[in-house]
Amino acid sequence: MTKLLGRRVTGLLIALAAVVILATLGGIFAFPAAAAITCPACYGLERFEVNIFVERRMPSQGRIHVVEALTAARKRVLDCYGNFNSNPRILICATESLWLS
Repeated sequence: MTKLLGRRVTGLLIALAAVVILATLGGIFAFPAAAAITCPACYGLERFEVNIFVERRMPSQGRIHVVEALTAARKRVLDCYGNFNSNPRILICATESLWLS
């Protein structure tokens, strides 16, 4: 009886592990943007600033534009709201192929 119960528990644990693995893989393929947020390096992005990631192949001129755009955006937020309540993770793609992936 104990041996049978042990086999059922083992079988249930294996089935549960398989469900978790399949759900994770399904989520990665169904929602690649969410996966990129959790692992930017897995999608060809590198850290640019704290919580800001840019495409590895982005040329220096593009990175200069990123700094200018982020500076202007931060100023607009501060002018409107007075402060930041969060520090979102920002992913910046330089190519359409990365954007669509």
